[in-house]
Amino acid sequence: MQLIACSGRFIVIALMIIGSIYVAIQYPNPNLHKIQFFNFQKIHIIFGNIIFITIFHHSISGMIYPF
Repeated sequence: MQLIACSGRFIVIALMIIGSIYVAIQYPNPNLHKIQFFNFQKIHIIFGNIIFITIFHHSISGMIYPF
């Protein structure tokens, strides 16, 4: 079962990378200088969401296991 899950994750990651490259080639954006790549004004919200997602992710298995 772990082999299937691991293989599935690698396939999904590969498809996301291929899809991103495909979209970047199909729809080039000549205005890259206007994109703001790093904006740390809302970093506290991002950090809080990362903590919440990590805690929730590890709690799902504990909630489902008794069923």
